[in-house]
Amino acid sequence: MFQSIHSVMFHVSDVKKASDWYSRLLSINPVYLLEDFPVLRIGDTEICFHKADSKVSSGKSGSVAYWRVTDFREAVTRAEAMGGAIHRGPLPIENGDTICQVADPFGNLFGLVGPEIG
Repeated sequence: MFQSIHSVMFHVSDVKKASDWYSRLLSINPVYLLEDFPVLRIGDTEICFHKADSKVSSGKSGSVAYWRVTDFREAVTRAEAMGGAIHRGPLPIENGDTICQVADPFGNLFGLVGPEIG
């Protein structure tokens, strides 16, 4: 019945700034499904940005989505160069991969997992 993750939602105070930052990080342009609802499509997954509100605030207290990357060190370096900061890790895990959590400039977390090549 369950197949794959369709989308990950980031709740942020400024959807334009957040989608622009992730657009630069991921080197892809956002699509606007609605006027204030930018979406970045990566493979079959959508990264969505929603205005934080009283129901769901932005921050580091929720779930963390992890991106599989081809070069862990290169992905971390790129995120840090753009204002991201390591929040947890890095930690070596199974199959030669390394994992960490990165705090974006908007107070949310995302994860990176992949081989340390660089």
